[in-house]
Amino acid sequence: MISELISIIIMILFINNKKISIKDFIIDKKELKEVFKIAIPTTSTRLIGAISYFFEPIILARSLLNNGYTTSFITKEYGIIEGYILPLLLIPSFLASTISNALIPEISKMYIKKEFKIIKKRIKQVIKISLIVGITTLSILFINPKYFLKIIYNFNDAKYIKSLIPFFILLYLQYPIESILLAFNKSKTIFYNNTIATIIKLIIIFLFGYLKIGLYNLIIAIDINIIVTTLLDYKALKKELDILNFKRFN
Repeated sequence: MISELISIIIMILFINNKKISIKDFIIDKKELKEVFKIAIPTTSTRLIGAISYFFEPIILARSLLNNGYTTSFITKEYGIIEGYILPLLLIPSFLASTISNALIPEISKMYIKKEFKIIKKRIKQVIKISLIVGITTLSILFINPKYFLKIIYNFNDAKYIKSLIPFFILLYLQYPIESILLAFNKSKTIFYNNTIATIIKLIIIFLFGYLKIGLYNLIIAIDINIIVTTLLDYKALKKELDILNFKRFN
């Protein structure tokens, strides 16, 4: 909370090097509408994620308990995945996420100015950087995951990690694509895509729990969730780029 407050204060003090006056706090209905147009779908996307994480262990535990797995086994294996494996794979993601978020205001500004050629160039650059970061770090983890688990968490059970790494490369592609869609004011599209992928994930967790493959039903669900979200986001971005090409030559 303190760090967020400091961030807001710094933004207010330095944005556009402009002094803040009382008039700036007067609400403009048109601007407020535009803010909510972005904020509501974005907040809803996070809400869907929170709901998913609430129901995920409930659905997972119920399906596995019905098929003979013990509570202690489920708790231990779920703890390994959520407490060690996923955090390790997501450690390098802060760099891809930061680069992608920094792109949003620039692309939005160029979109208004109709500098479509530069937009496409920036998109290619940020996607390449994110993929390089993802492929490099995940390849290193793939070669010797036990070493990094031991160094960071003093833990060496890496049986799930190699089933996730190839698909997490797509996650590093997802960050810039979603940032670009946000810059194109397509927060609703991101919300719909994430909702569809989340529903599919929960269904897979439940159904695959009956295949008696242990917590690999969760691993498969995570992999498919990443694939579906990335493909839907890519399809949406491709549609927007086709529109940009049309605008550029018309």
